[in-house]
Amino acid sequence: MLSVGERSYTRECLGCRATRAIDLPPVSKHAIYLDQFVISNVAKLLDTTCKSHVRVKADSFWTEFYGALGRLVTLQLAACPSSLHQMMESMVSEDPSYQSLRDVYEYFSGGLSLPGHQDILSAQAAALLVAQFDGAEPIFPSRGSAIEGCLDGWVDRARITVSFGRPAELVEGSKAELKQAEDAWTRIAERWRTSTETYEETREAEARDYGPALWRSWMQYQMSLLQADPNAPAALFLPPAAAYTIVQLQEVLRWKGVDGGKQLEVLAAFLHSPGFAKLPYVKWQSGLFAGLARRLRAGQKRTPSRGTFTDVEMIASLLPHCDAMFLDKEMASLLDEEPLRTEVARLGVSILSLRDRPAVLRYLTDIEAQARAEHVALVKDVYGESCLDAWMERLDGERNRRDSEPR
Repeated sequence: MLSVGERSYTRECLGCRATRAIDLPPVSKHAIYLDQFVISNVAKLLDTTCKSHVRVKADSFWTEFYGALGRLVTLQLAACPSSLHQMMESMVSEDPSYQSLRDVYEYFSGGLSLPGHQDILSAQAAALLVAQFDGAEPIFPSRGSAIEGCLDGWVDRARITVSFGRPAELVEGSKAELKQAEDAWTRIAERWRTSTETYEETREAEARDYGPALWRSWMQYQMSLLQADPNAPAALFLPPAAAYTIVQLQEVLRWKGVDGGKQLEVLAAFLHSPGFAKLPYVKWQSGLFAGLARRLRAGQKRTPSRGTFTDVEMIASLLPHCDAMFLDKEMASLLDEEPLRTEVARLGVSILSLRDRPAVLRYLTDIEAQARAEHVALVKDVYGESCLDAWMERLDGERNRRDSEPR
C-alpha cells in the first residue's frame, strides 16, 4: 500500500514495483464537533503525566468514548474537524499540555478543520450583501463548503503536520485578551441580571445591536489610528475582530462597483439593516445570549465566564455545519430550552453531553452499526487488519516516538 486518496488508493507490487490505482466507494461521514472539555479529558486519559490522568482513566466512559469514536474515524464514518477555538484554548493550557491536546484534536479531525467564528460571520455577511445587490435571496455557506478539507473523502494512512510550538508572546497576549474580555462580559451579565426584558425582547435587542456594534468597533479603531502616537508599541495598532468582516464587505462593494467615497455610507446602512440581524450566526448568538440572560433574571447566582461566551461564539458559528456537537452541560442544557430546542431539531443536529452518557455512546455505536460487512472488510484491507484495535496505544505510541527523537 503506497497511499490513500479521497477517492482511490494506490498499491505497489513488491516484485516489479508496478503501481495500480484502485477506486474507493463514496463515503458519507458524520461531522461531530468536540468541545474543548472533551479534548481535554481524552488527553488526560492518554497522557500519564497529567495530574488528572488516574481520575479520568478510572472513569470507564472516557475509555469507551475514545474507542468508539476512534473506530468511527478509522471506518470513515465520522470526522471531528478541528477549530480555531480548540487551538486557542489549547495554546493557553498547562495541564494537559498544548501538545497533548493538539495530538487529540488532530487525530480525530482526519485533517479537516472549521473556520473561526469571524470567518463564518464574514462569509454570511458577504453572501447577504451580494444578494441585496442582486435582488435575490442569500445563499449562505453549506455544511460541506464550510469545512476545510474533504469531509466525505477517505483519509490517507499517513498525515504530516507542522507545529511552530507555543510562542510565549502569543500565549501571554491571549491570556491578557481573555482577562480583558472577562471584565467586559461580567458587566454585560450584570446588565442582563437586572433587566426586565422577556426572552424574545432580549434576543431581538442583541440581534439588532450586533451589526451596529461591529460598526462602532471599526470606527473607534479608525479614530485610534488617527490619534495614536507613531512611536507607540505595534500591539496597540492591532485591529479588532470586526476589521476582518469590514474588509471582506469592502471587497464585495469594490466588486459591485461602489465608489470608494460611498463605501462607508453603504456599509453603515448595511450593518444597521434588519437583514444583518437575521444572519444565521447573529440569530444563534442572540438566542444563546437571551437564554443566559433569562437564567440570570431567574436567579442564577453564577456569572457566566469568558469561557461561556467563547462557547457561544463557537456554537453560533459551527452548529449549522455539524451533524452532532458534544458540548458541556451548561451549553447543552441551554440548547435544550425553548425556542432553541425546536430550532436545533429543525436543523437536525444532535446535541450530546455528559447529562446523558449512555446517549453519547449510543449515538456512536448506532453509526457503526450502519456499516456493512463489506465496508469494514475494505477498511481493513486499506488500513491494515488491526486498524480497528489498540486505540489506547495509538496516540501514546506517536507521543513516545516524538519524545524520543533528538532535538
